[in-house]
Amino acid sequence: MMSIQDKPQDSSPEHNSSPTQWEARLHALIEHSHEVSLLLDDQGTILYASPALTHVLGYLPKEVSGQTMLSWVHSLDQSEASESLASLQAHTRQELFTTQRYLHKDGSWRWLELHVVNKLADPQVAALICSLRDITTLKEAEIKQQHLVKESDLAHTHLLTVLQQMPAGVMIAESPSGKLLLSNDQVRQIWRHSFPESNEVDKYDHYKGFHSDGTPYAGHEWPLARSIRQGESVREEEITFLRGDGTRGIMSVSSAPILNTQNEIIAGVVVFIDISERKRLEQLKDNFISMVSHELKTPVTSIKGYTQLLQKHFQRSDEKQSLHFLAKMNYQLDKLTDLINEILSISQLDLGMLNLRPQVFDLVEAVREELESQQATTATHKLQLKGVEKLTITGDRERIGQVIHHLVSNAIKYSPGRKQVCIEICYSDQAALIHIQDYGIGIDSEHFSRIFERFYRVDEPLEQTFPGLGIGLYLAHEIIQRHQGHIWVESQKGEGSTFSFSLPLQPHTTIAKETSHDNH
Repeated sequence: MMSIQDKPQDSSPEHNSSPTQWEARLHALIEHSHEVSLLLDDQGTILYASPALTHVLGYLPKEVSGQTMLSWVHSLDQSEASESLASLQAHTRQELFTTQRYLHKDGSWRWLELHVVNKLADPQVAALICSLRDITTLKEAEIKQQHLVKESDLAHTHLLTVLQQMPAGVMIAESPSGKLLLSNDQVRQIWRHSFPESNEVDKYDHYKGFHSDGTPYAGHEWPLARSIRQGESVREEEITFLRGDGTRGIMSVSSAPILNTQNEIIAGVVVFIDISERKRLEQLKDNFISMVSHELKTPVTSIKGYTQLLQKHFQRSDEKQSLHFLAKMNYQLDKLTDLINEILSISQLDLGMLNLRPQVFDLVEAVREELESQQATTATHKLQLKGVEKLTITGDRERIGQVIHHLVSNAIKYSPGRKQVCIEICYSDQAALIHIQDYGIGIDSEHFSRIFERFYRVDEPLEQTFPGLGIGLYLAHEIIQRHQGHIWVESQKGEGSTFSFSLPLQPHTTIAKETSHDNH
């Protein structure tokens, strides 16, 4: 049984410390606190300020003794501070929490968190007990964040306004889910139905799109899905699509991934326009060009036939002047025939009617025949053929001859004053290679990426002096591509150009030794 002597002793400070020691400890706690402690009378005059005041507002405690706190408060906070003090004086409020700006000794303003407890009615205290904590850094960060949020909201509003005014449909989706975050009204107008914002990549196949061969797009095949899942940038991909009202159209679609500062894909954006009407008009135009080209070929062929008959007639009578004019006439007819054939070929390309007639043939023989034909019409250049003696490939001999014709014609045209064009046939790995080199005006490298585009011409004063429509290289590019080959150019301004193309070789290709030929 516990005796009186065994009773636990009270270990509280009040029991173990003398009043003097306890007061000293409280004083030390206040003196060394980072928060400012103040005692104010009922008029808000400072009776006591702790040393932390110097760290927070720059004043020594003795400098502020007898001053009123309201004299430091920012003018924008004066009204609130006065009302708060009045409510404390009237004892309608016993405690106050607020934030206010106070003047620092150096002239700057500090945001302080203010906590006041009303002890005016306590005769042993008879004061307002006030504590101040510097929250300037926190408040400035908060204000900055508010500004950023406001700017972000404004930028978002501007973005939405721009998107709604765009003539194209625009959609933004998050990565990797593919959930739609944003779309404009044009999306619904083009598709003629709405897009639920909860959609994900796996549900994209609900929107009916078709490849050029008629097979439907799977969800992951849509350009937007490829951008957010694989980081692919898609440029002007043409897609046949089924509208909400059951009609079909054609859209041109471009998409790209959106990256963060760590180059991680966080979203994707897709832009598309309905080009159905444009494609319809293009088809009408192509049909018209095809029809006109066919109609032109008949009279031109007849005129050429009569020209050749006249040449034979005047050859027998040895009328040299008439033969001279007929030769010029025949040359211009050949140029007109080439132009009609080029336009017709491009029309067939656009209509998907440029069919190849593949056969096994000797590439060297085909090139030699074309060069002999062109050599007969030019007295300014010598066409030199070198390389292998025999090289069999599978392809459309007539179309390959058309490519050679365009490239050699360009080499002659763009090398005035020179005397030679070199044509080399060789092979590498599984491909036949043909290089056509001239020593003419050359091409700046900035044009390399576009020189094979339809109707593209180098827009420089010297090049503008040479006639042409910019369709020969385009046609050559398309023919080579349809043979699963590749065409490119190497050139330097003022030092000539080398146009090259490759064609795939078949197994057991016949290749004879190298040789060299001049066409006179």
